Amino acid sequence: MTATVRPARDADLPSLVLLAREHGGSEAPPEAVRERYRAHPDLFVVAVAADGVVVGEAHGRPRRPEEDPTGEGPDAVVLDRIAVVPDRRDEGVGRRLLAEFEEHAAGHAPRVEVAAAGEVEWFYRACGYEPWAVLVQGADPDPAGARRRVDDGDRVLGGRRVDGESRLYVEPSAFAEGTAERLVDRLDARSANTLYRKRVR
Repeated sequence: MTATVRPARDADLPSLVLLAREHGGSEAPPEAVRERYRAHPDLFVVAVAADGVVVGEAHGRPRRPEEDPTGEGPDAVVLDRIAVVPDRRDEGVGRRLLAEFEEHAAGHAPRVEVAAAGEVEWFYRACGYEPWAVLVQGADPDPAGARRRVDDGDRVLGGRRVDGESRLYVEPSAFAEGTAERLVDRLDARSANTLYRKRVR
């Protein structure tokens, strides 16, 4: 059964909140989801089944200045989340949501960026995304100290604090299986996600 992918509407908000809680790995309160939608409704897309039930969503926002470790400016849209209910996975719904999201994102910036955990990296690679950095969470917030701890060839791009936790941006010398885990070990960090990006215009 094919789902229809379209821009989100105000009436979809309850479904967006439910998807965020149950299938998107988010603990964001309902009001946070509503605020994100109100700020950038054009960057919310949904997949709707034939019976009108929302079975997937993708949303994001223009990248904030403090999220730019390279100093290149706000030239990207960040994909915050893509979620599909379990019984509609493996039907291509996620790819269609991402393609629709990219179309809308192209009106804001020339590329889309996303932080991906290991188990979903294949999805972004299959959709044309390329790794460019690793976001390391819970490490020493001092970039100078981090530079002394990473391997030769790795480049620490910068760091910041979010809700009291440090985040470092590292450009590894090469991307291979286990790169994020290696940086977690080297920096005595809590976790790390690979940052992917794709040019959309």
